[in-house]
Amino acid sequence: GKGASSVSGSTDRDVVRMLSRRLGEELDPLSRDLAEELLKADAAWVQQGAEAAHVVEDMRLTIDGLAAGLSSGSLPDTGARGAARLAAWAAEEAVPWEAVAGAASRCNRLLLDRVLGWLAAEDWDDPAAAAGAMRLIVVRLAEFAREIEAAMAASYERTASRLVVRRDGHHQREQIDDLLAGRSVKADELPFELRNDHLAVIAWGEGHAVALRKIAGALDAELTIEPRRDHDWAWLHGSPQLPADHKQVIRAFAVPDGCFLAFGGRGSGADGFVTSHRQALRAARVAAVNGATVTLFGDVALEAFALADEPLARRFVDRQLGELADDKPRTA
Repeated sequence: GKGASSVSGSTDRDVVRMLSRRLGEELDPLSRDLAEELLKADAAWVQQGAEAAHVVEDMRLTIDGLAAGLSSGSLPDTGARGAARLAAWAAEEAVPWEAVAGAASRCNRLLLDRVLGWLAAEDWDDPAAAAGAMRLIVVRLAEFAREIEAAMAASYERTASRLVVRRDGHHQREQIDDLLAGRSVKADELPFELRNDHLAVIAWGEGHAVALRKIAGALDAELTIEPRRDHDWAWLHGSPQLPADHKQVIRAFAVPDGCFLAFGGRGSGADGFVTSHRQALRAARVAAVNGATVTLFGDVALEAFALADEPLARRFVDRQLGELADDKPRTA
């Protein structure tokens, strides 16, 4: 078959060199096969993966690292970079770590089966040499697999901890309700740093929790989610500040069909936390009327005021536009 050659008298180095060459020759189909196996980890991830060309590219990077590691005897620093990026993506998609780890194990088995198949297809004159070569490859690939899985686990945990502030059930709800009502709270018991920037979101519809995590990742922000009956209250937290271009990032975000996100303005401290939430609620009312998938309070402030208080809306126009708000005809 392809790549078959006589390996009579081959040294371990010759076998490793042959396998490194085969990995290079089979790079594209092997990357696609491994990517397909990985994406079986989670149904929602499969749907996202159909549009994610970077999955195959990250697999290519991982295989390149394995080939270099086989040649040198140790996995290079870049060897786990592709797999680590895939693990971070899984965390952003809210794929459970158990599913990711299981998929990684299946990928390892698929790769080992493929490599052992190549070795078995070679023209071995000495069965003992064949067995020795296979033992060498199994041991080395197992070592690399452990290193890669450790890198994936660290990347997943790092991303997940950045994206989600862990909820503490009923206690968190009481704290947030007290904070929103203006009652005293112990800042050190809150699951976020109150002094930092906050950007409130009202989220509902299909896939809104995943969308919130993705936006948090894009802004490098922590995320608090407080589930309510028909929607979620959420806050994006800076460390300490949110990016200055956060509005552009949000407007450019591709929201899935059936998902709705309404944002307040950015604020800091207790007052900013509360004000941003109230603005997000008003923005959500506007979104419920006009059907916009992404709504920023600053973009719909006039409509929000109009829905809540028409006289207040008129005063807002007068203050913001001055004479330009006067619709009386003027002479040149």
